[in-house]
Amino acid sequence: MVYSPLFLLYLSSKIKLYIGIHMKKNWVILLALTLLVSCSKNKKDTAGESGEKGTIETLVEDKAAKAKKLAKEKAAEAKRLAEEKAAEAKKLAEEKAAEAKKLAKEKAAEAKRLAEEKAAEAKRLAEEKAAEEERLANQDKSKEEGELKDGEKDGLWTFYNKEGLKEKEITFDLGKELKQVFYNEEGLKEKEILFEEGEDEIHTLFNENGTKAKEGKIVDGKEEGIWITFDDQGQKKEETTFKEGREDGLYSLWYENGLKKAEGPNKGKCRVGLWTWYYKSGEKWKEGNYSESGCSTRDGSWVVWKKNGEKTEESMYIEGSFESRKKY
Repeated sequence: MVYSPLFLLYLSSKIKLYIGIHMKKNWVILLALTLLVSCSKNKKDTAGESGEKGTIETLVEDKAAKAKKLAKEKAAEAKRLAEEKAAEAKKLAEEKAAEAKKLAKEKAAEAKRLAEEKAAEAKRLAEEKAAEEERLANQDKSKEEGELKDGEKDGLWTFYNKEGLKEKEITFDLGKELKQVFYNEEGLKEKEILFEEGEDEIHTLFNENGTKAKEGKIVDGKEEGIWITFDDQGQKKEETTFKEGREDGLYSLWYENGLKKAEGPNKGKCRVGLWTWYYKSGEKWKEGNYSESGCSTRDGSWVVWKKNGEKTEESMYIEGSFESRKKY
């Protein structure tokens, strides 16, 4: 049992009063009361110290427990907030990625659509162009342009083919053809025909640069008479004699400087009779005879000269067989 300080003071005063009145009765009682008061005081001090110490420890423990609890709650709250933030960030990232994927898909689809439209348009235009080209190609543009006189073609008439290209020009004299000129696909003159009296025709062929390439007479559709061949510069380089479309007669060659190079008769592609060759400066160089029965077969005398006209050698052949040679 614990007594309060007021109670003990009250009890001590009563004891002292009692002692004063009854001192003579019993000193033992006084001693017992004194001991009782002393014990009560000691118990009071001990209990006070113990109580105070317990209270402090309890307060410290309570404070530590509360701090621990608060720290735990704070950590849990921080963890919760972090998890919520991470979840929100993940959600936003996924939404952003999904949106980007959606936009990329839409962009790719749009690009594909535009490419298909462009390809379809190009195909349509190409087909239209091809169809137009085919239509124009199949369209017959052939025509004749010229004037009539007394109901007959007269003067220059121009003829165009199905493609609309100039094909030929014909000069008429009251319906009678005097000249024909033919053109190639590039519009360049390639052939000219002059109509003479009767059935004779003078044919002229042209090089791509417009100069004469070959010229001669056609009778009954065959080469006849002298045909002249020219180089690209229009310079005469050979003359060939034809009879009924076959080489038969004098054949001549020329140098580029316009001087004669060689001359002699041909029959078919064979040299026959007397042939003469010349230096480029015009002097006679050599001369010899070919057999009439063979093909380019030497027969008889063959002579070679210097440019000054001096004879340098003479050889003899019999039907292609070499017989002798004399030097000068």
